[in-house]
Amino acid sequence: MMYVGTSADIKVKRKYHSEDQGSKTKTKPVGNVLLACLQVACEIWTVYRIIILLSRERLLLVHQRLQSTLT
Repeated sequence: MMYVGTSADIKVKRKYHSEDQGSKTKTKPVGNVLLACLQVACEIWTVYRIIILLSRERLLLVHQRLQSTLT
């Protein structure tokens, strides 16, 4: 069985086919977007880790002060 499309389908197929011939790297913009998302995720993770480390330091200082006042 053969697919019979409308003239609009054929025009769309021809358009994308001609664009594919012009540029060999069709997925390059998608790769750039994924790389940018990965960089943002790494920056968010780094900030999160810094916040966690700073809060741990604060908790340790508060704990040490409490121990020194209790003894």
